[in-house]
Amino acid sequence: LLTVLRGRRERFAWGALVAAFAVVGTLDWLNPDALIVRTNAARHAAGAPFDRQYAASLSADAVPALIEALPSLPEAEQRLLADRVAARWSAPERPDWRTWSWGRSQAWQAASTIEVTPRAAASER
Repeated sequence: LLTVLRGRRERFAWGALVAAFAVVGTLDWLNPDALIVRTNAARHAAGAPFDRQYAASLSADAVPALIEALPSLPEAEQRLLADRVAARWSAPERPDWRTWSWGRSQAWQAASTIEVTPRAAASER
């Protein structure tokens, strides 16, 4: 690569910048956390266990996929995961514009559709 670009540093800089944007854009498009949840849900449907603790620890980007995966889980697992997601991703009373992101906004919206069991709501206080 160095011999090909000898004397053409400006091409290397622009190429590196374009490559960096391509990598970041690809990762954003792939949404790794949601991909993990969808893969684990598919594995669960095939008989493998679903690791709800790990799934609940993923970022805000995974929350809509978690909500989608809930119906495929056993009822006890559904309730535990739904309570944990609702507790972690409930929209703040006074959201600050500095903490806003698209992923968090989608997580807050998805978490607002979950019904929290009274026991879980009481334990959050």
